[in-house]
Amino acid sequence: ETVEKQIKAIGLKTDDDSLQEVAGHAKELQSLFEIFASASDMRMLEQVQELSDVILRNLLGRIDLPFLQRGPEQYKAALDSIMAVATDLDAVRATKASKMLQSHIDRLNEQIQSQQEKAVDPIIKKIQVMRDKLKQPGQGKNLVAGTKDILDSAERAFKAAPEAKPVATGLLEQLVAHSIWVLQSEALWSEAEACDQVVELSKGLDDLAERLVKVLQATWDPPITPQAERLRQRKASEACEQLVAQAQKHLDADEGGEAYHCLAQLLPWWPILKSSRSLEVVGLFSKMQSFAREAFLTAAKAGDSAAAEEIRGFATQFDELRGKFAGLPAASGRPLGEALEAGEAKI
Repeated sequence: ETVEKQIKAIGLKTDDDSLQEVAGHAKELQSLFEIFASASDMRMLEQVQELSDVILRNLLGRIDLPFLQRGPEQYKAALDSIMAVATDLDAVRATKASKMLQSHIDRLNEQIQSQQEKAVDPIIKKIQVMRDKLKQPGQGKNLVAGTKDILDSAERAFKAAPEAKPVATGLLEQLVAHSIWVLQSEALWSEAEACDQVVELSKGLDDLAERLVKVLQATWDPPITPQAERLRQRKASEACEQLVAQAQKHLDADEGGEAYHCLAQLLPWWPILKSSRSLEVVGLFSKMQSFAREAFLTAAKAGDSAAAEEIRGFATQFDELRGKFAGLPAASGRPLGEALEAGEAKI
């Protein structure tokens, strides 16, 4: 009778202290059940069952929509404690309390996910609209900015419904389609800066996709970043071959300034190229330096001070440009500016 009064007195209280009391009473019911079962006292066994119903109602009352909407990180500890009590009740019940609790949680989660899906659906539709707009004539220039907007929207949608499988599926469909389009539209990101931006966006896309596939217990394969990096590497190599060939052609035509501009255009690609094209670029810098030095000495000997002064200015720009090619092997001789001074002193 004492246990019965104490259990009924708790009622539907949901504070932490009352949960500890409920947990203690569940243990007591286990002991009573064993005693009455040994004595084959069916009347008392039924009373134990009824008291377990009271405790189960208390446990069910603790888990509602607001409780679960806090998110697993917030409610996990409390839920583990509640489920532990339900597991103790299982020993005195024909219908398992733990299964009834789980069914209750599943129903509530379905409601939550349904609400989340309705809230997120406009965002997914907006992503589709943004993707369609990027494909329109003249909009390709907005590929980088548009992709960033798409990723930001997808992140917002996932944050609003982090466990909803239909939402994860819908977002992945959008991301897969957009990834394919970005890779197929490589002509729209042919400049070095755009390539770097696409690679960075690819990393963000892969990160989001990896989190989405976990909801579906699937894998994100193949990731887009390695594909974007390979395209960037190819574009850098193509740019290098073209610009180095142009620079050499300008040098052959005594057009040192034009050759310099070719090297300046190569600089944005340099971080991608320096591990494989250093010797080629060093050789071009060396040829340009020899070309400028000979032109300067010729002008100085001829007394053409205007031409000599112009080459001095070029030397300053040349040395500054070479210094920006980080990791480039050091020049075998002096910087061009110092080499010109040394040559002039000998005239």
